[in-house]
Amino acid sequence: MRGSIKWLAVAILSLWVGIVAALDIININQAGTEALARHLSGIGPVKAQAIVDWREKYGAFSDIEQIMEVSGIGPKWFETHRERLSLDSGLVE
Repeated sequence: MRGSIKWLAVAILSLWVGIVAALDIININQAGTEALARHLSGIGPVKAQAIVDWREKYGAFSDIEQIMEVSGIGPKWFETHRERLSLDSGLVE
């Protein structure tokens, strides 16, 4: 019985971690300036607006790496945040 309870606790914890991690992903094709600035460290209102402006000028990002074409976003920032960026799912609020 104890083994079953431990296994269940580990399964629930793993599920919770997965849900929390999924909530940390932001959709760079749909998120507004407020969501970008709130959920991405190093992105304030000015850079968030630059991301939205880029989308309005060129259309949706077709590759995550295109975000580095936005002024002020470079390879170092990208490598730190790439796992949290999505083109079609995640936070958009």
